[in-house]
Amino acid sequence: MILTLLSTTTVSSASSAAITSNIDSTYDEYMLVLTDFTGNTADATTSWNASTDGGSNYNVSKTTTAFVAYHNESGASYDVVYSTTIDQAGTGDSGLFAHYKTDADASFAGIIHLYDPSNTTYVKHFTTKGQGMQSNPQSNIQITAGYFNTTSAVNAVNFSVSSGTMSGVIQLYGVA
Repeated sequence: MILTLLSTTTVSSASSAAITSNIDSTYDEYMLVLTDFTGNTADATTSWNASTDGGSNYNVSKTTTAFVAYHNESGASYDVVYSTTIDQAGTGDSGLFAHYKTDADASFAGIIHLYDPSNTTYVKHFTTKGQGMQSNPQSNIQITAGYFNTTSAVNAVNFSVSSGTMSGVIQLYGVA
C-alpha cells in the first residue's frame, strides 16, 4: 500500500469542516485520517457525510452497521455491542465518535476508508474506525461499515459536531 498525502485540514473551534477537492478518479481508494480531535461540549458526537455535487449538499443516502467496544477506567464496565443508535438507513450523518470527554487530556482519532468514489456503476463502500476517551471516562472504539447508495461519483465529505465546536487535523490520502 502506497499512501500519497493530498491535503491537510486543520479544524479549530468549528462546528463543521469540509474536504471539497482531491476526491476524484485519480485513486480507487481514499483514506481520511483524523487526529487530535477534541470538542468543547461534553457528550457531543462527531459525524460525517458525503456529497455528489462538490459540497453543495451533504445528504447522500447510506446504509451502515456499527459496533462499539468499551472499557471504563475503573474496570467495572466493558463490552462489545451492536449499536442500533449509530446505524443509518437514510441521508443523515454517519457517526464517527460519540460522547466526547472534554478534559484537557481527552481526544479521539479515526480513520475512514472510501472505496472507488468516482465509480458511476456501483454504490460507494466505506469503513470507519474512531477511538478515544469517552465521557464516563472510558476507552471507546466505534467501527462502522456501509455504503453510499448512489451510482453518482462521491467528490466531497463533511465533518460536523452535534453541539459546540470541534478541533483537530484531517489528512486526506490517496491509496495506491
